[in-house]
Amino acid sequence: MKTTEPWPIILFAMLAYALPGFAADASPGPGVTTVERVVLDLRRERLFQFEQLERQIQLREKIFLDRVTETTFRADSLILQSDRDPADIVLRRTTALLADHQRRRPGANLESEMRQSAELREQGRAIPIADKAARRQLYLDACVLRRRISFKNPLLHFDRILFAKREIHGPT
Repeated sequence: MKTTEPWPIILFAMLAYALPGFAADASPGPGVTTVERVVLDLRRERLFQFEQLERQIQLREKIFLDRVTETTFRADSLILQSDRDPADIVLRRTTALLADHQRRRPGANLESEMRQSAELREQGRAIPIADKAARRQLYLDACVLRRRISFKNPLLHFDRILFAKREIHGPT
């Protein structure tokens, strides 16, 4: 597949998350992008996101949270004062995702996910913040659950998707 549009690279990389057996590799050329094969390591990506969340927690006072809050559609997407580490963030966001699914689809069978979410939240309360290895594993387990819940959404019945990430910038 050849295209002059840059977004298919993002599309194919994101589909690698969602579709079993899908792989794509981007080899850019002058004005042309060839999509052939990408191997995506979910664990490595999650650990990268863990580091990014740690950084956002450290910078939360400097990212003008009060200004961002006013224009944020879902407050759950923010880094809150109560978030001690990335595990807290993902557990809170996973709980919000589960609640949203239950609200939108009251008859959905999410009992297993609800039970696992409760177990992970209990672990989150029990594991000391100083136990970095256990907190990192809790984070990884919550990410797996979040992904499983996300893909139970019937609105995700499509074969193409584009993700766009926006950075938070303070006043200039």
